[in-house]
Amino acid sequence: MAEILVVLAILAMLAGIVVPLFSSAPEQARLERARTEVQAIGEAVRRFRASTGDWPTLDATGGRHSLKLLLSGSSLPSDDPFSGGGVWWSWISTGKADLLVNHLLHNRPQGQSANVYPTGGTNGWRGPYTEAIPLDPWGRPYLVNVVVAWSTSQDEDRRMWVLSAGPDGVLQTSTDAGVSDAILGDDVGFLVYQR
Repeated sequence: MAEILVVLAILAMLAGIVVPLFSSAPEQARLERARTEVQAIGEAVRRFRASTGDWPTLDATGGRHSLKLLLSGSSLPSDDPFSGGGVWWSWISTGKADLLVNHLLHNRPQGQSANVYPTGGTNGWRGPYTEAIPLDPWGRPYLVNVVVAWSTSQDEDRRMWVLSAGPDGVLQTSTDAGVSDAILGDDVGFLVYQR
């Protein structure tokens, strides 16, 4: 009987070690997928710039100083997907955002029916620049703060990120990242450009 209790105690102890290892594996896989996807999106944005000579910032009319944010997904969210997205959400809800697919896959900023980026000459739209732009592993959009491309602030809006809000769904990285700012909390990100 004592031997059975010892064996049961050992099995319980092993279960206490092994079960957490297996339960964290899916979350680690999601984090790794997010790291891979933010880098792939960032590289697509860089290819866009190399081809067009500009960052993907044009609005439907060809204006350069209105879009602040690009998102992955097939439509802009109608509700805040970021558990209190603050300024990030305000950019979406006030029309200062667009979908990445409109710039990187279709040359149709804000859903225009005609090309907005020039397609001829030395610097022309030569996309698509990627095959797909998925939602992050937690079902929320990836974000690119393209305001950096046209902001003239000397202190703010200096780093262009591709970001995921990470497992907790809260965007903790600053919207107006300066040169010394980093990705915060459990956000997953890739630095596309720094001015």
